[in-house]
Amino acid sequence: MDRITKWGVIGCGGIAYKRMIPAVMNSDNTEIVIVQDINESLARKVGKEFSINWTTSIDDVLNNDEIRAVYIATPVFTHFDLCNQAANAKKHILCEKPFSNVLGEYLRIKEVCKANNVLIMIGFMMRFHSVHRKVKQIIESGKIGRVVMARAQLSHYHVEYGPNNKLTWRTDKKLAGGGALMDMGIHCVDLLRWWIGDIIEVLGVVDTITNSYSVEDTGIGLLKFENGAIGSVDSTFSVKGAKHVFEIYGTKGSLFGEETISQLPEGKLTMNINGNVSEHTYKPQDMYRLEVEHLNNCIITGVTPMNDIDEAYKNIFVINSIYESSRIGKKIVLDTPLN
Repeated sequence: MDRITKWGVIGCGGIAYKRMIPAVMNSDNTEIVIVQDINESLARKVGKEFSINWTTSIDDVLNNDEIRAVYIATPVFTHFDLCNQAANAKKHILCEKPFSNVLGEYLRIKEVCKANNVLIMIGFMMRFHSVHRKVKQIIESGKIGRVVMARAQLSHYHVEYGPNNKLTWRTDKKLAGGGALMDMGIHCVDLLRWWIGDIIEVLGVVDTITNSYSVEDTGIGLLKFENGAIGSVDSTFSVKGAKHVFEIYGTKGSLFGEETISQLPEGKLTMNINGNVSEHTYKPQDMYRLEVEHLNNCIITGVTPMNDIDEAYKNIFVINSIYESSRIGKKIVLDTPLN
């Protein structure tokens, strides 16, 4: 079997242009055959810059027999339809997060992918950060003992605004499903779940404090994990200079991350284990390249991807439950079966 996995890109602006396409171009076992965008000038620009064929037609991507996998980086409200088309075209899928803000669409796409024998992976790329993988290793080794408490925070100032300071689809609740927590806090939920385990209760407070759109610009979710640990996630669109941090506290030690919950591969991990404080040194690696290469390997071996549709479902279930908890003013006990 050819070890080179050939890809098509659907939606080549934003994250695709800045992060994913360059990462894939640097991968040893990946080739991009064509990029697509409904914006012709953007598709042409990206195609010419990276010397890749370009198109405005979805069919040019999905009907190309060379292509085994597609990367979908369009707005969230288009994800289900595009993933459904890709699965029926027998293409494996890497779709940006969140897959959808409609819970029922997770089960439907899972069934479509299973029927067509294709894999689907959702773009929670921060699991591939070198520091985050080290945290996973340390927790599983027992070095910090039983995890008791944790926090993760990701905030950016006015990323919900586009060019010319105009609001984007991210501020429309019907299209985006939510604001700062849906857009950024969901990465924090994913990391804490990956490190500590499933979340069984939430208590949320969300509000639109400095803006006037229909989604929250600021939100906090308190979390109860299956192992008994307590945690929190928080995000806002409304402050300048916020840091991207995490804190993990165990019975034998603690872990502190700075600027690792980000699109960039750098950042700092400080460890305090049994009173011995040290900083983890590492070689930064491109999360997006590792993400693609992971799915390539899964395609070749038939192994389920790390960030499959079940994991994505649990993340969105937590976020939606935080919203509901804030609305009713009570904690919510979670039940997240996806059979």
